[in-house]
Amino acid sequence: MQITSFPQDEGNKNEELVKTKVFYLIFPFILSLPLITLLALMLPHEEVSLFLTLLVAYIIPPAGKESIIPFGIILGYPWWMICSAILIIDIASALFITLNFHYLYKIPFFGQIFIRCSDGMQTLLGRHRWISRFSLFGLFLFIFFPLQGSGAINGTILSRLLGIEPRSALVCIIAGSGLSCLAIAFGVTFIDEVSNHNLSVMIPILVLIIGISIAATLYGAYGSRLR
Repeated sequence: MQITSFPQDEGNKNEELVKTKVFYLIFPFILSLPLITLLALMLPHEEVSLFLTLLVAYIIPPAGKESIIPFGIILGYPWWMICSAILIIDIASALFITLNFHYLYKIPFFGQIFIRCSDGMQTLLGRHRWISRFSLFGLFLFIFFPLQGSGAINGTILSRLLGIEPRSALVCIIAGSGLSCLAIAFGVTFIDEVSNHNLSVMIPILVLIIGISIAATLYGAYGSRLR
C-alpha cells in the first residue's frame, strides 16, 4: 500500500491555514496604518490628534464623507489629505470584509455588528430594487451617493448579496469612494469660494447639508421601525 500522506502533513496544512487566516485579519491594518501615519507626520505636531479624531469619527456612524471632509477642510486640512485618509480607510475596510467574509460572524462583538449590517443590506435591497437591476453600476452608485450607510463595509456586504465577484466589487468600491471624496471636496471648495471664504456663511450651509444627510441616513436605518 502506498502512503500518500503523513499525520504531520495534516498538521502542517492546518498550521498554514491558521497563518493564512491571521494574515487576512491583519493585512488591511498593515496596509493602512503606515499610510495614515505618513499623512499624520506631514502635519504640525499639535494638529495630529485632531486629524486622527476626525478619522475615528468617520468610522463611527452616523458620520460619513459628507460630514468629515467638509469639517476637515474648514479646520484647515488640505482637501487631498483628508480625502486620501478616508479613501485608505475605505480600502482597508473593504479588504478586511472581502478577505474575512466567511469568518466575521464568529468574531466576538464584531460578529453581531456584521450580522446587523448584513440584515440592513438585505432590507436595503428590498427597498431599492434598482441596485439589483444595475448590479455593478448599482453598487457604484450606492457607494458614490450618501444613501443609508453607504460606506465600504456595507458596500462590500452588498456586493456579496448581489453575487458580484470580489475583485470587481473591490475595484468598484474604491472607484466609488474615491470619486465621492473628490466630489464632496470640490463641492466644499466651491462653496468656500462663493462665500468668499466667509465662515459665517459657509458653516451654516454645510451644517444644513450635513444635517439633511445624517437625517436621511437615520431615517433609512430606523424609519421602518417607527411605522
